[in-house]
Amino acid sequence: MLDEWGGWPTTYLLRHTSRLDEHTRRRYHQYLAARLPDLQFPSHADEKKNQVAADAIYASAIKWLKEKVRKTAPLVDKENAQYGFRRNMRGMRTMGLWGALIAIVASLVAIAAQIDVWPQAVADMKLFIAELRKAGNPAIWGALVIDILAVLAWTLVVNDEWVKGGAEQYAEALFATCERS
Repeated sequence: MLDEWGGWPTTYLLRHTSRLDEHTRRRYHQYLAARLPDLQFPSHADEKKNQVAADAIYASAIKWLKEKVRKTAPLVDKENAQYGFRRNMRGMRTMGLWGALIAIVASLVAIAAQIDVWPQAVADMKLFIAELRKAGNPAIWGALVIDILAVLAWTLVVNDEWVKGGAEQYAEALFATCERS
């Protein structure tokens, strides 16, 4: 995912070409440069010439900033935990999806096991619907609904963009600490 994103959000948001407005980015650069005088932050032209070198400077500044706010920024910790949760959920997506699909099959089998007159029910749709209404207790039907919602969540919500959103929220919370002092 990092290749698709163009690197870590904490790095690419400091680039001159990022979605951050130039005034905010300049404040972050100035804040970090004032506290890390040994680092020479690249100009836009320098960054264009050698993005790898520019990213190395940004990565060093970010490492310093993370250490600086480690114990004093609960929002940064919260956003980092949220990003970690999203990343881990994305890593477990296949397993979660298979688990939800197996649960759907199990719920359907539980419902089907309670239909008494299968051959007649299949031939007569009204009888089949009546048998379905009788079959299974509400807990089985509820489980089936939850299983279907789980499949939808694993396929529609847990994706790379969801993880990227969490990563960017973390980066923004980390950079917001530059505004505190």
